[in-house]
Amino acid sequence: MIESILLFSITMLLSILGWIFYRHYQKRRYINKIIAVLKEKSETSDTIMELHDEDVKNPSKQEALKWRLLQAGIGEKAYFETKMAIYGFGLFMAIFPFFFFSKQSALMLAVSGVVIAIFAPGLYLDSARNERVKKIDHDLSSFLDLIIIMLESGAGLKNALNFVADRGDKVLSPLLVNEIKTLETELSNYDSATAYDNLARRTGSKYIISMVDFLKLAEETGMGVKSIFENQAREIKDAEFYEVEKKAATVNLSLTLVVFLFLLPALAAFIILPMRAGNIMGGF
Repeated sequence: MIESILLFSITMLLSILGWIFYRHYQKRRYINKIIAVLKEKSETSDTIMELHDEDVKNPSKQEALKWRLLQAGIGEKAYFETKMAIYGFGLFMAIFPFFFFSKQSALMLAVSGVVIAIFAPGLYLDSARNERVKKIDHDLSSFLDLIIIMLESGAGLKNALNFVADRGDKVLSPLLVNEIKTLETELSNYDSATAYDNLARRTGSKYIISMVDFLKLAEETGMGVKSIFENQAREIKDAEFYEVEKKAATVNLSLTLVVFLFLLPALAAFIILPMRAGNIMGGF
């Protein structure tokens, strides 16, 4: 039974590693073919599309992975290397314990290695994404305040974005400034709806997604852009205030727990022990 589970775990990990290497090989082959076609100055782009890997049968998953990597701020190469390291660690945990531990302990470690190999890459990506979104949201209200000031001074939205992108690096996080610059570039090359959608998909921030929806609605209905930014800034500040209140309530609960676990027993011991000592001494 144990040998069968071990064999299954090793086979599954080797299959995953083989699949990853095959995908990497197919991608390199595809890129080389595209370069060859470009060198031959192909007249149409259909030839390039025909060179698409046969392995790419579900482009929606690849598209989703691309946006998840953008939201996490991780390059495809770095993610691939990290995933390979995780798979290697999982394979190590699936094989190594059987040489030094009992069968039961080794089996538990092998199952843990398989679980790590399966779920750790996704958890790593989600953790990086959440951290990046948190950094972007941290300075988002300040960014909106700067945009509002520029709009109140009579500047247009594109001019306001340009000004904040050029001079906002001292008060805003580099991640947010880079996103502003990318948005500014896309507004110059694409229609505004596409640029706004790309901003929302790149960041993954719920506040930016909400702001993008209102901006697209403003273009359709003629709603004032300034009021949109004001409402969004107010919503973010209220959310930050509620988050501070939540942390304060958590701190109060933690302090209460500390009092009950440590201070009250210490106080009881401070009162009771001298009394007991007095009773003991009185018996002599």
